[in-house]
Amino acid sequence: MGIFKKLLAAAKKRLAPNEKLRLSWNEGSVCCLMDREGVLVYCVVTSLVTYPERLAYQLLYDLVVAVNALDQSEVLQCGENALTGKLMQRMKELVKQYEDRPQQLPDAPAGDGPPAGQLQRRQRLRPRRGRAPQRQTDGGSS
Repeated sequence: MGIFKKLLAAAKKRLAPNEKLRLSWNEGSVCCLMDREGVLVYCVVTSLVTYPERLAYQLLYDLVVAVNALDQSEVLQCGENALTGKLMQRMKELVKQYEDRPQQLPDAPAGDGPPAGQLQRRQRLRPRRGRAPQRQTDGGSS
């Protein structure tokens, strides 16, 4: 099983609904977010651990909006990579937006999360190959 699949499996077991976790990954980090129902996990990889945590999670919240716009029965029933074609363009836009202009992005929503009921589905951005992620010891803040 690949490292990313192991990470998703561990996140699904360790994260409670609507909980988030940031892990170290080489010089960067992996930010994971569990949906409100505890069914779907969203993840994004940052190349530097200094990338602002609030922006990484805002990217995930923006991706949630894109996933929520899809047919939800398809989202819940789909297999691995089944949503790639439908979400690839939006994922590329989000990565470019958050990679190129992080200082111009709005602050994360009040309460450190989306409005109630907004967080519901997942999509994964695949990490680069590297050693297994480890929990940060500084509390995960950037």
